[in-house]
Amino acid sequence: MTSSAADRFMSQRTVQLWGTLIWFLAAFAVYWLASHHLPIKDKHYVYMADAFLHGSLSVQNPPPDLIEVISFHGGHYFGYGIIPAILLMPFVAIWGIAFDPALVGIAIGAINVALMYGILRRLGTDKTISMWLTALFAFGTVHFHAAIWGTTWFFMQIAAVFFLLLAIREVLSRNRGLVIGLLLGAAVLSRNAVLVSAPFFLIMMNRNNRSWSRTAWFAAGVLVFLAFNGWYNFARFGSAFENGYGKVFTGAHGLFSWRYLKHNLYTYVLAPPDWLGSFPYLKPNLHGMSLLLTTPAFFFVLPSVRQITRNTPAMAAWLAVACVGALYLVYFWDGFAQFGVRYTLDYTPFLIILTAIGFAGTLRFPRIPLVVLSILINIWGIGWWRFSYHHLV
Repeated sequence: MTSSAADRFMSQRTVQLWGTLIWFLAAFAVYWLASHHLPIKDKHYVYMADAFLHGSLSVQNPPPDLIEVISFHGGHYFGYGIIPAILLMPFVAIWGIAFDPALVGIAIGAINVALMYGILRRLGTDKTISMWLTALFAFGTVHFHAAIWGTTWFFMQIAAVFFLLLAIREVLSRNRGLVIGLLLGAAVLSRNAVLVSAPFFLIMMNRNNRSWSRTAWFAAGVLVFLAFNGWYNFARFGSAFENGYGKVFTGAHGLFSWRYLKHNLYTYVLAPPDWLGSFPYLKPNLHGMSLLLTTPAFFFVLPSVRQITRNTPAMAAWLAVACVGALYLVYFWDGFAQFGVRYTLDYTPFLIILTAIGFAGTLRFPRIPLVVLSILINIWGIGWWRFSYHHLV
């Protein structure tokens, strides 16, 4: 590399680093201001972190009004992934169970925004388009709502997205199979459903040259976390395949069934907000709203379908969306109570990639209006949640 080429590379890298920092600070500021700043009751991960710090897998004396507690052989457990609790351990070690995880959720959410900007630039997306799509991700998707709330169910999704984005960043940069596998494994132990996004990473890892060694290291990285999870399950419930979730929820037809497909298709694709009949006339449906009504800019994932056969990121991202989305379409629950459908956050990073491809390198109409509309809709949702917090149901 010549001196002038090296200077240009360093200059571009410096600009990108500054852009990443600015996005983090901007997202953190907005998320902090939008947060409700009220005490959080449902902070299961704080109690889990406290138990781990005291050398126990069982939560001692959980609050009597805490929901989804699994009592088994004299211990008290939760059926959630372990990684979000590990993230909170340093903070709980200092401030104890009084610690409010919302601030950590806001910080991780802001990091997610910065990571998304870097990913878009690594994909070769135009700088201006990258800025618009980063704003879309930060303020025009359900990530906005999840990042500011801090309760157990939103915190776990923000954590899963964090590790997913790190894995995507790695596959687009140094492309180390073991690191990608470890990061995906950490995401899986935050939200189990993201395991089925693995085809994205397998395809992208081998996009330039097929490497069985890299693939094997990727599998090893994922298996490290799955093995750890198996030990964690066995230590609590006597079975490596029992995470306890089925002990709390069963569903009318089990946790997964095609019988849930009709309801879920309606929720994810068509469900509108609730009509009140008087001012303010509309309110979010707490069981969920159509993905395309919550984030209208996602209409631009559709043009990317034409790129599947000749664009590797398009093919890989569509496969991830299809795999994770299909899993949730036959899942017994819709994520109540929420704005939009929070489960879509598990594949929102891939939807942003597809939207970038669907924009086809241009911001001509109606791209910017749809991004702005998405942001306004999510601000409306945030506002309703914040000012109606005590009357959610």
